[in-house]
Amino acid sequence: MGWRLFVAVHLGEDVRRSLERLQAELRALSPRSRWVPPENALLTLAFLGSVEEALVPRLSEAVGAVAAGAAPFGLEVLGGGAFGSSRRPRVLWAGVEGDLPALSALHRRTEEALQPLGYRPEAREYRPHLTLARARDERGDRQLARAAAALVGRSLGASRIDRLILFRSHPGPGGARYTPLVEPALGG
Repeated sequence: MGWRLFVAVHLGEDVRRSLERLQAELRALSPRSRWVPPENALLTLAFLGSVEEALVPRLSEAVGAVAAGAAPFGLEVLGGGAFGSSRRPRVLWAGVEGDLPALSALHRRTEEALQPLGYRPEAREYRPHLTLARARDERGDRQLARAAAALVGRSLGASRIDRLILFRSHPGPGGARYTPLVEPALGG
């Protein structure tokens, strides 16, 4: 069995602290949902899935090369909404604003660098967002709709994106834990 890997950018401690406060408030609106731990406040650029451990050094090199060719940039976590039906959404998310062209370029270059190593990009358009919670019921949860309404106009703060991270995901009963394998700085 391989390692579950993904490439992401971290939104920083200020956003994490704001997310903790926001989730404490929103949990009361949707207590049955599965809430993403604030320390996992990440924007995924590419989910690789299960990968053989022997491929990790080459993936690390590819991620390092992508990071070296990109400059740091700023983002803000602002507003949000829900995926799924408006009455019974399945996922609650926070929006991302700021230098979206730089984020999109980093996403595109990451996918291009990983394809020769077996990565298959998703067919759907990249829509950056920060997942906050998921419904336990696959049909969705009415309470998440109330939580989504409470996100309108809310800011979780700004971040300076200055590194690209290759993570290993360790699934577990209390949710996944993420271990950074390499964290090359943007711009080298």
